[in-house]
Amino acid sequence: MPGKEFQFSLDHVLAVRGHAARQAEQTLAAALHARRGHEARLAHVEAALPALAERAPSAGAAAPGDFRRFAATQQAALRDRASARRALESAHHHEDAARAALVEARRPEEALHTLRDREALAHRRAAEQAELAFLDDQATAAYCRRLRTNG
Repeated sequence: MPGKEFQFSLDHVLAVRGHAARQAEQTLAAALHARRGHEARLAHVEAALPALAERAPSAGAAAPGDFRRFAATQQAALRDRASARRALESAHHHEDAARAALVEARRPEEALHTLRDREALAHRRAAEQAELAFLDDQATAAYCRRLRTNG
């Protein structure tokens, strides 16, 4: 006996919660991408520092202006490294916040999935009960007909 098809009463709420969770996932993916970019920038800046040290003017053959230019370049490179470290630290904080937001966005969605599963189970059990009751009625009716025809 075909029964009534299951329909979750909060499907529209589940869809909204799922959309919010997908947006949180996209935000986390963007934060991960940004962090990787900052890590690459820091690695590039740190890799340039030893090469800069190799281009330092030698003590006997350089003019004072060469030393000032080198010192200014070196200071700029150190500032770039400090800036890249701060940006990476900030990216780590953004990533952590995005990860926490994703956990918070998934929590109501998971609760709705649990509720949907419970309602689906209750629906299946009710359908099985109705089918068993129908079959019992059919069997009883058949038994009563046999009794009337044989008796």
